[in-house]
Amino acid sequence: MVIKKNFDVIAIIPARAHHDKIDLLNMKEFGGKPLIYYTIEQAKKSKYINQIFLSTESKEIAEYGIKNGAKVKFFRPTKLVKKKVSTDEVVKDFIKRSKIKAKIIVTLLPNAPFRTFETIDKMIKLFKSKKNIDRIYSAKNIKTSIWGEKQKEFINIYNVEKQKKIFALSGGIIVSNMNFYFGKKKKVFYYIVNEIESLMIHSIFDLILADRLIDIDQTILMELVKSK
Repeated sequence: MVIKKNFDVIAIIPARAHHDKIDLLNMKEFGGKPLIYYTIEQAKKSKYINQIFLSTESKEIAEYGIKNGAKVKFFRPTKLVKKKVSTDEVVKDFIKRSKIKAKIIVTLLPNAPFRTFETIDKMIKLFKSKKNIDRIYSAKNIKTSIWGEKQKEFINIYNVEKQKKIFALSGGIIVSNMNFYFGKKKKVFYYIVNEIESLMIHSIFDLILADRLIDIDQTILMELVKSK
């Protein structure tokens, strides 16, 4: 059993019932378990995270979370369930209403089932070592050129061969302090996750593909990632 000595690190899992494309996405079966199971389990394995909270409006998700080791202090208000509400708005509301005083808030998006507790802990450790940073995002390298429309012309916005590195937020891990939510100056950093951990579920198609990957030995998957 891991003894967690740091009582100032909490995890918040924002898990609404009505996803933009799939209702009850977080409860869809994935590898024989509800999708949200994987996020709760990895948070429980972290050596830094002391408490795990769910933010949801769903009784079904809340009951499942509580049964599996998460806490639900209250149901998310209807105004914060709407499509255009950001994750930061949800977390900020949770902090204010629950009066949580944690020094580090780890937001774990539940649609990133391949993310590991080792990566979560590495990000927390990195965050603690950078005294002037208010937030760290998990991210992945973009390795292809990006094209778009400008003045009705199709142009190369980002040429991977000529430009500096560019990243996309992925992997569903956000490590922040209270200053990020309630302060004025907000400095952010990033942590690169591998291709497997960066996979996120946004549609039924994503779910089907990921469900095939979870049946593959994870050691083999990681070796494939390293060999690229």
